[in-house]
This record gives sequence, C-alpha cells and structure tokens, in this order.
Amino acid sequence: MARLVRSYWAAADGHRRRAARLVVLVGLSALLEGLALATIIPLLSAGDVPYHLGVWTLEGNGLRVLALGAFVTIALLSAGVRYAAETQSLRLMAEVEQGLRQRITGLLLRMKWASFLSLRLGDVNAATLVAANQITIGTQFFFRAAGSALAAGVLVLLSFAIAPKLALFTIALGAFGGATYHFASRIGERHARALSTRADDLGSSINDIFANLKFFQSTGNVARSEEETSRAYRDYAWAWFRSQRYNPLMRLAFEAGAVVFVGGLLAFALVTEGRFTPTAIVFLAMFARLLPRMIMTQEWLHIARIQRPWHDAWLERIDSIDEAPRHRIDGGRSPSLTESLACDHVTFTFPGAEHPALINVSWALQRGDRIAFVGESGSGKTTMLDVVSGLVTPSTGTMLVDGVPLGELDLEPWQSRIGIVLQTTPLFHDSVLENVRWTEPELDRDRAMHCLEVAHALEFVERLPDGGNTIIGEGGGRLSGGERQRIAIARALYRDPWLLLLDEPTSALDVRCEEAVLEALESLPASLTTLVASHRNRTVLMADRVLVLEHGRLVDDTTAGGMVAAESETLVGAGAAPAPAHRRRSAV
Repeated sequence: MARLVRSYWAAADGHRRRAARLVVLVGLSALLEGLALATIIPLLSAGDVPYHLGVWTLEGNGLRVLALGAFVTIALLSAGVRYAAETQSLRLMAEVEQGLRQRITGLLLRMKWASFLSLRLGDVNAATLVAANQITIGTQFFFRAAGSALAAGVLVLLSFAIAPKLALFTIALGAFGGATYHFASRIGERHARALSTRADDLGSSINDIFANLKFFQSTGNVARSEEETSRAYRDYAWAWFRSQRYNPLMRLAFEAGAVVFVGGLLAFALVTEGRFTPTAIVFLAMFARLLPRMIMTQEWLHIARIQRPWHDAWLERIDSIDEAPRHRIDGGRSPSLTESLACDHVTFTFPGAEHPALINVSWALQRGDRIAFVGESGSGKTTMLDVVSGLVTPSTGTMLVDGVPLGELDLEPWQSRIGIVLQTTPLFHDSVLENVRWTEPELDRDRAMHCLEVAHALEFVERLPDGGNTIIGEGGGRLSGGERQRIAIARALYRDPWLLLLDEPTSALDVRCEEAVLEALESLPASLTTLVASHRNRTVLMADRVLVLEHGRLVDDTTAGGMVAAESETLVGAGAAPAPAHRRRSAV
C-alpha cells in the first residue's frame, strides 16, 4: 500500500491540492449524508420522546418539523458537496493527463538525437498517449478511493454513535473486504505488468505496418500484415482480460459477505430488542449508504493497483531519456556567424555502434561559402550536418562558430538561425503559407510570399485552387516531389537563416523536378552560408568546394569543377544524366 501511495502521490505532482480537495469533499459529503440520516430517528419514534438541546426541550410535532427541515437541508448540502467532489475529480483527471503528456513529450523533444534513434515509434506513442491515459485513470481512482475510504470511515463513526454494538458488524465486513482486495489486487497487478508490455508491442506493430503500408500492398503482404495485427490484438485482449477478471471476483466475494452481514444484523436486532427499533432502521439506512462506498473503495483501489505498472514503466522510460542540453546552466554565449564556421578534428560514434560515423574530420569555411559533402551511403555526410546543427555532440573534437566552440553557445538560438531542407520534407495537413511559416510563431504573409518567390515556388502556388491558402494534404500529398522541396526551401528562408543545410535535397526527384529545385537553390543570396550533403553531380555543382567522405574520414577537398572533370556521371556510382553545360560553366 505504501508503494501505491508513493506512486500516485508522485503522479499527482503539481496537482496535489486539487487531489486533497477531492478527498476532503468526498469525506464531507459522507458526513453530511450520515447526519441527514441521523435526523430521521425522531421521525420514526413511536412516542413523543423529548430531546434536550441545551436549554431547549424539543418534542412532538415541533421536533418532527425541525427534524424534517434538518434532513432536507443537510441532504441538499450533501448533494452540493458531492457535485463539487465530482467536478474536482474530473479536473484532476484532465490536469494530471495533460501534465504527464507535456512532461514526456518535452523530454522526448529534447532527447539526444543519437539516443532517440534507438527508440521504437510505438514506444513513443505508448508513452505519450496510452501510458499517460492509463496512469491518469489509476490516479483518479486512487484519490477517489481515498475519498471513499474517508467517507466510509465517517459513516462508521456515525454508526458507532448511533448503535455501537451494530457497528461492530461493519468493522468485521471491512476487514473481510480488505483481505479480499489484497488477494485480488496482487494477482491483478502481476497481469497488469504484462498488459503494459503488450501495449508497447501492439503500438510498435501497428506503427510498423501502417508506416510501410505502400510496401506491404505492393508486395502482396497484406494478408500477412493482417495476421500479425490479429495476433497482436489477440495477445493484448487476453492480457487485458487477465488483468481485469479479478475485479468482478472481488465484488462477488464482498457482496456475498454483505448479505451474510445484513442477515446477522437483522438477527442480532431481533434477538436483542425483539423488534426493529428506529435506531436499527436508521442504522440499516446508513449501512445501505456505507456498503456502496466500501465496495467502491475496494474496487477503486484494485483498479489503481493494477494501473500502477503503467506508472512504473513510464518512470523507467523517463529515467532512460538522455536529454540534450539546450541552454548552458552558467549562461552560454549568444551565437553569431559573421566570419567563419570550422570543424576541428571531430569524431562521432553513435551509441552502441561498433565503428565511428565520423573520424577526425576537419574543415573550415568563411561566411557565404558553399560546401558540398559527398560520399557513398553511410560515409558520414548526414552525420556531419547533424554535428554542425548541434543535433549530435562530437565524441571528440569540436565545432567552432566564429571561433567559439559550439558547446559553449546556447544551442536553441543557434539552431533558430539554421534553415534545413531534408530528403523527405516534413509537410503538414495545412495551407501552403502555414507550412512555410511552420518553424516560426507568426505568419507574415508578404514575407512568406517573398520566400516562395525566391524558392521558385510562387508560380505553381498561385495556380493552386486557393493559392497560398490551399490545403496541401498530409505530407504534402497534393504536390509533386519538386514542389514539396521548393516549399521546404521557402520554409528554410522564412526564418532568415545564417546557415542553410541541404541533406540530399534532390536525391528522390526526377531530372525535371531536380532542375526546378536547383534553379531555386542557385538563386539564393550569396551571403547565405550553405552546406549540402549529396551524391549527385547536379546538386554538388552549386558548391564552391567539395569534401569527399569515405567511411567517416575526409579523403579529399576539391572543387566542383575538378570533381566533374574526374567523374562524368555522379560523384559516387553511376546512372545519372550528365550535368547540363550551363551548370558546368557556372561551377568553375
């Protein structure tokens, strides 16, 4: 029980006052309800038994009118307090779930990229959506159980005040219920741990299948995918059933005990009094209100206990997150790129990898320079761009920005002045203009339209049904590959960057789309420092220098013209069409 309390007390961090108000309000509601029932005793009394209240003596109809008025007033107050408790319960649930999701999402967003790559997206979905919801359910039921237990305690005390001997039966029933709860919850908690694991596996299976649906449909593997999902659903459903089946068993045992209790209570009243006295009748009425609370306390504690493994797994995931530093604690310097950018003997190894992705790489450029990194797949091109952006931190060596180590600068201000165009552009189900603005807080329509014009995207955007307000679909599905990349370039320019990083921006495009994108890239301001990772001639021709990477090592530093003279097709491999003559001339 102590472990259960610690778990949900931690889960309610930041919302404990609301949780305490919930418990107090539930207890107060029970107190008022019990007092209302106690006022019925004078109404059921056969004779005019006087009641002394200080210097006043109440009897007869006056007593009955007063008792009836007290009953109505207190019962209404009890209902109002109960409504307030339910409201607090709902607010607690909403706030706890929001807080849990914000916390895990914030940590995941700031997680070191190299560590994030080892996560399954199904685990991310389970942590932010499923686990947060399950923990919230457990938290709500725990504090509602605490309030219900307090309410039951209040009613038991009132029962003692009304009929001490009869109240002993209530204590016996409570002890029986506690034993039943302990037995059922221990077994249910064990199965709940298995359910948490099954939920992670299910989320990962579903994500893997639908993220690659085109592949499964194209290769005729839909039936196999259905079999895998059916097996995952079946395993989860069975695990859920096993975690929940002890709840009705516990209820059955408790209700059977309650039947025995009521029978014993009636027999005791008949033997000792020879009849059902008003006190016994009121006690039975109070017990009728007490019994549901005792049952709810047991059930809600049971639910809270079998939900606790979700919280344990969530905490393990929190502890495993290796958060990347965004701001230096001692007040990092504000970045600037007015002179140079340099890579000084950088080596980087991904966690768990056998070989480094980069090995002792060094290079330097001046502001406004354009450098291309080329090499085979896995040579370290993309990793080099990730080091420059601060997405990953070198194992050894450093990046220098205007001569200052990147590790000494505040990272977010540096990254806010970097424009990035990836091989696969992240576009969203929104308008063209909102996609251009997406990395910035506010939309400046004129600025966005200007960026579209510089990116050679304005012409096709104006042909869309609603121009810049046209919804482009999930992932920009209504646009061609070249159009999506030009939107990405406009987005990169919208943030007025110092540095532009292009990671294979044309590798997935055909020749016509590639030409359109390259025209956009070649028209960019000469003052914009640009780094491009590519293995295609056409893209590399825009660069002033070409750095060749091989197995993470820098093996050559040449010019685009020299590279074209050495290789007529592509910088690595073959199969691309020769670069147009006008591009070869512009490169030298």
